[in-house]
Order: sequence, then structure tokens, then C-alpha cells
Amino acid sequence: PTTSSPTLAPITPNPTPVPTTLAPVPAPITPIPTLSPITPNPTPAPTTSSPTPAPITSAVPASPAYITRDTFDNGEGRSSYKFAGEAKVDDKKSRSGSFSAKLKKGGYIEHKTSHSVSGYAQLEVSFSFINKFKESSDKLVVQAITNSGTRIIATYTQREYRKNVWYRKSIAIDPNGFSTLKLKFVANNKDVFIDDVDLIGKY
Repeated sequence: PTTSSPTLAPITPNPTPVPTTLAPVPAPITPIPTLSPITPNPTPAPTTSSPTPAPITSAVPASPAYITRDTFDNGEGRSSYKFAGEAKVDDKKSRSGSFSAKLKKGGYIEHKTSHSVSGYAQLEVSFSFINKFKESSDKLVVQAITNSGTRIIATYTQREYRKNVWYRKSIAIDPNGFSTLKLKFVANNKDVFIDDVDLIGKY
């Protein structure tokens, strides 16, 4: 007998696999940086220039005032001074001009009138002299005769000043306590010549 071939079961093909779709990987999130607050530049303060200092003005003292100026020339000194004892105008020696006052052996010259010195803070007597002192006792004495009395304001001796040399001297006087003054120069022995006598008031 004929053997029939077995009927083969139909072959079911394997299904085509559905392609796998991968979920996209999200990109990493970069955080937005926090911005620092903007600090506005401070408004510069207006520049104030330093004020120009006022110039320093120092008080200018008043100029000294000549109360008297005596040179014994052309009547100056001759008319304002009294000459007593061994005192006279001399033309042999002079510091300026042609004449001086010569004193010796107690002779003296003295202002004839008192001069007002009110309002002055200080007085000054300036004068020139030359001497012929020989002994230690020889001297020239300068006196201030005021309305409050007489005072010796300077004494010059042979021990301090060489003979036949002109010296220019200044004597400061504090006028406190009196308001008038006159000058007196006395030579006790040997010759003394005096010239260019100034009485000056200072404010």
C-alpha cells in the first residue's frame, strides 16, 4: 500500500520584532547662574576746593619819632642846649658837620626846655662822643631830668673807652612814671666832645 507523506504543519514565521525606540536621554539642565546685583558707582561728591587763605598781614609798627636832633651846627643844639661851666661849641672835633659840644672840668650841656614824651612806649638817646680821658676817675655822665626827678641813665669812663676814638652810643629809657624829659651831659674832668644827639620816641 501506498504510504502518503504526512502533512506538514504550516510554518509560522517569527514576527518581525518591533524596533525598540529608546527614550531620548534628556540633556543635563545647566542652572542659570544667579547674577550678582549691580552696584551703581557712587556719585562722586562735588570737589570743594580749599579756600585760598587770606594773606597774613602783620601789623607794621609806627616809625620812631625824633623828638630832638642836635648836631651843634648852624644853630642846632646851640639854641636848644644851655652851656654851663667849662662847656662850649667847638670846631676842632666833630662827628658830622663842623662843630660839636666840648665839655670839661664839671662843664655840662642841658636842654633848655623839657620835651613831652607822653604816648611813647620807649625812649632812646643816641649820641656820639670822643674823650681825652687820662685818669680812671675821668668820666662822662648822662642824666635824664624828668617831671618826676633826675636820674643817671649812663656813665662812661676811661677804663671802658679809649681816648680820641669816636663812639656811637644808644641808651634805652622806660618812660613809665613821667611825661616830660630833658637831657644833661656832664664831664667831670678831662675833655669830652659830644655830637649828633638824638632823642627818639618809640610806639
